Amino acid sequence: MSARRAKPYVSHVSRARRHVFFKLQVRPVSGPRHIPNVGAVHVRLPPRYEHHAIFHRRTREWIYILSGSGKGVIGGRSVRLRPGSVLYIPPKMPHQMSTGSSPIEALVLFSPPMSLNADKMDVCRPGSAR
Repeated sequence: MSARRAKPYVSHVSRARRHVFFKLQVRPVSGPRHIPNVGAVHVRLPPRYEHHAIFHRRTREWIYILSGSGKGVIGGRSVRLRPGSVLYIPPKMPHQMSTGSSPIEALVLFSPPMSLNADKMDVCRPGSAR
C-alpha cells in the first residue's frame, strides 16, 4: 500500500461485530486493508475467567492491557496483568490468562492477521494434534 493511496481509518469498537469464543468477547477494530499484515481486535475477558492454554502456529501476538487486572502464563513465565501491560507472544509459545473480580479489556494485534472464523483460527491447545 503506497503512502499516496493510503486513506485514514476511523471507527469505534462499539460499531464492530462481536464474536464470542467460549466467554471471550472479540471485536475486530482494523484489518489488513487498513494496516497491511496486521489485524487489530478489542478483547474482553469476563471477571473470574480462566482462558485455557493455547498457542498460535504462525501468528505473532501483541497485547496491550487497557483495563482490569489478572495473571498470565506466557511460555511458562508467570506475569501480572494490569492497565499499561504490554505482552509480545511469538508463534508456537503457549500462553494463558485469568482475570480477578473485574474484566480485562485489551487491544490485541495479530501478524499475520488471524481469522475470526472458528474453523480457520490459528489457535491450538498444547499437546493437541492440530
